[in-house]
Amino acid sequence: MTHYILDQNGSPKPETDLLKWSDWIVRTNLCIADDHVGNSLVHTEFLGVGITRRSPLWETTVHGGRLDKVTARCGGNREQAQAMHANILRRVRGGYD
Repeated sequence: MTHYILDQNGSPKPETDLLKWSDWIVRTNLCIADDHVGNSLVHTEFLGVGITRRSPLWETTVHGGRLDKVTARCGGNREQAQAMHANILRRVRGGYD
């Protein structure tokens, strides 16, 4: 398992020092977006761990509403995670269903 932190640009980078990683995780707000739409919350956060280099490091989850528990994951940087969040948010707002 590889542990990751985010650099200044929001890109994940491996962190081999477990104490440094755990300190970073504890003091960092891992949530990058929360949007309420009706009875739904669309929440996106940085996970900080991965099994391989291509493991998803970001997760968007819908809590409540008709898409309750819909989840999407991606690797990449903060910008890609924000795009994933926006896509799920459009679905919750009815843009795709």
